[in-house]
Amino acid sequence: MFSQLKLYLYGGLALVVVALATTSYIYKLKLDKSEVQREVATQQRDTMVQINKQIIEGIEKDALLKEKLYAELKEAREDAEKFRQKLSAHNLSELARNKPGLITRFARRATERVLSDIEAAANGGDSQAMSEPSSGGHAPSETTPPDSHHN
Repeated sequence: MFSQLKLYLYGGLALVVVALATTSYIYKLKLDKSEVQREVATQQRDTMVQINKQIIEGIEKDALLKEKLYAELKEAREDAEKFRQKLSAHNLSELARNKPGLITRFARRATERVLSDIEAAANGGDSQAMSEPSSGGHAPSETTPPDSHHN
């Protein structure tokens, strides 16, 4: 009977040890699973932070570009208004009748510049550099016509 009791004790003790080992193994698996889940969550968060930074940088670049384009648009509108005022102060019909060579020369040069700009744009040229004359908008001969054209 005592040996049978010992057997039951050892059997019970073995059962407790197996149950304890199984429980600790399951607990370790749960810890490992939660650790993996934490790492995945951390990686996802870091990825989202990087994506958000890239989005913010893109928005900031777009805002700067928008400001630059609005400034260029404002400048172009001011230039257009200045030219409108300048042209309204002159009677171009009368000037064309009195000095046809002068008007023809201006028209020819302006047409050449426009065609050059179109050609450069078609070839992938820089549109900013194309439309900006080097001498403040007019060639020197355009602002002061030769004496042979004066009447």
